[in-house]
Amino acid sequence: MHSAWAILVRYWPELVETLVFALLAAVIVDFLQIGSRMRGWVRRFRNQMAEQSIASLRTRIQKQERYRDTVASYLTSDKVLYLHTLGMVFAVLLLMCGGAVILLLERIMPVRGVEILASGMFIIAMLCCAYGLRLASLDTRPKVEELLAKLDAEIAGMKAKLDGITK
Repeated sequence: MHSAWAILVRYWPELVETLVFALLAAVIVDFLQIGSRMRGWVRRFRNQMAEQSIASLRTRIQKQERYRDTVASYLTSDKVLYLHTLGMVFAVLLLMCGGAVILLLERIMPVRGVEILASGMFIIAMLCCAYGLRLASLDTRPKVEELLAKLDAEIAGMKAKLDGITK
């Protein structure tokens, strides 16, 4: 017990960093899943915030219907899904190349703060990559149908609340 406490006291910054990165990795892994709990919580929160006024509820319903139509287009043809995924690959490559060019130009003409700009581009590329992975995970018909069923249920619930408010 004594040696464990000594290790904890001596290496506490590294342990805290490890815990933070482990939590961040868990969040990223959860967001990449189709039935993500965290994305479900975000959607429910947005739906509840939209219930504050009739106009915002109608806007939220329209956004969800547009998203449902986009997901439904993945059922009609695999090409739509492949083209969206390919677009995400190109976006990631473009952002990575842009960040690399910025870093190379910084070597030629030293300017302060350029590393932050390049890091921002790399972070945006990572987010696009995560979105592309989530998009590519809709690779089978049952997964798309499951997501469509969830979206249809959410839209029906919001429309019922809208009808209850307007009556």
